[in-house]
Amino acid sequence: MSFFTAANVVVGSGGGTSPASGSVQQWANNLSFSDGQAVVFNGSMYVAIGSPPIGLIPPIEVAAPQQPGSPKWMLAARGRTPAAPWDDTATYYQDQVVRYMGGTYVLDKATVAAGTRPSADPAWTPLSEVLTDVESQKVTTGNLGNFGFGITAAIFQNTDEIARVRSHRVRVASLNVTPAGVLYEMFFPKPIASLTPPMFTVNAEDQDAWILGLAVQPIYNATQCVGYRCFTTLGFMNPGTYEFSVTVKQPLA
Repeated sequence: MSFFTAANVVVGSGGGTSPASGSVQQWANNLSFSDGQAVVFNGSMYVAIGSPPIGLIPPIEVAAPQQPGSPKWMLAARGRTPAAPWDDTATYYQDQVVRYMGGTYVLDKATVAAGTRPSADPAWTPLSEVLTDVESQKVTTGNLGNFGFGITAAIFQNTDEIARVRSHRVRVASLNVTPAGVLYEMFFPKPIASLTPPMFTVNAEDQDAWILGLAVQPIYNATQCVGYRCFTTLGFMNPGTYEFSVTVKQPLA
């Protein structure tokens, strides 16, 4: 199955018999194609020029013809394949679409070596950024614990967005004058398995929270990040209520 659009594509009459000239066929490495034969390879349409050797891969020939200046395949219309899970043992070719760590990517190069991660090579163009499985997990006040002395904290929602690991809002209340230190710890519903720490961002939702110098640090269990610790870095925390949001981005590489 493939998706493509084309306008005014002209194919030659050809003279071959395998496959039928003038028809659009799925390219295969064991078939011969005649002059003007249109084929689909990874969702894109290519037209044969002359008689391409059997097994000559269209996007590679378009990018670097075996005979300089005389390519045997011409790109007629760009398309793409349906998204499939990325396989680190597979060899991919231009216009293949994969799903990797929650994101969707299309290959914009003739080919890349097997094991070339979509998140680590510009040849892969991101089509969408979808929450990873860990980032999409819902969080509630029940995911918070180990509160500082005189501190209470809760996950709250004042928009239409559901609180998730990727983005959630926290309301912290202090009953006492509290020195700088830990306010609470957040424990993810699922751990992030990576030696690379997640990227954390803290945004104060009011002036009082801003002056606290809020920061977070990951909590690890072996090589898994199981949550984070939120703390203040500036002076004392006066009694009151403070609101801020925390964003957690899972590393993809």
